[in-house]
Amino acid sequence: MDAEGAQDLQREEELAATPEDAAAAAVRAHVSDLHTALPGIIKAFDPVTQTAKVQPAIKRLWIEAGFLPLPELVDVPVQFPRGGGFALTFPVAAGDECLVVFSERAIDNWHHAGGVQEPSEYRLHDLSDGFAFLGFTSRPRALTPPPSGDAAELRTLDGATVVRVEAGVVVLGQAAGAEPAVKGDVLTAILELLKTHVHSGVTTGGGVSGTAPALAALPDPRATKVRVF
Repeated sequence: MDAEGAQDLQREEELAATPEDAAAAAVRAHVSDLHTALPGIIKAFDPVTQTAKVQPAIKRLWIEAGFLPLPELVDVPVQFPRGGGFALTFPVAAGDECLVVFSERAIDNWHHAGGVQEPSEYRLHDLSDGFAFLGFTSRPRALTPPPSGDAAELRTLDGATVVRVEAGVVVLGQAAGAEPAVKGDVLTAILELLKTHVHSGVTTGGGVSGTAPALAALPDPRATKVRVF
């Protein structure tokens, strides 16, 4: 049904309404202003406040005006997974799709000060109180190539660069199926080789020449938290 047909149907229902229909219409009108969740499109992002301007991606039908976009949402907190002193961050760009979930109470005081707060206003499920969750996308923007079925990956959208976690190994590589650039077990083997490689003619602090392992003092990466970059 197009917008004009939907408008005509609403008018006909109002003209033929009984008292029971009127009560039901009042309930529907109340529910139409009770917002739960909507897909949205990021219009701008502030990395300092981690808030965004978001355009709701579903239009609303008005009896006289037809389908119209909902107003742009401002100061929407953007979620970055975090906990226990760690956080996963990523760029947020205009045009990114998201899901906006609306709080049942006003979030202004909480967002400003944290902790447990009284609501700033007594609005309920309002467009002003949304949280943006990135990662939800429309079908035309689905990941290509698709997500791996046997490993966890941190990747660019096109799959050209991938950090891949498989069972027992971390792979730093490129597109799925390509030969990986580096494997975690390869790094260990390289370190072992460097530790056993010997330089001749090494002069010690006392001026005595001899031989010494290239990386004799390097700790075993399997027993310590050595980072390799």
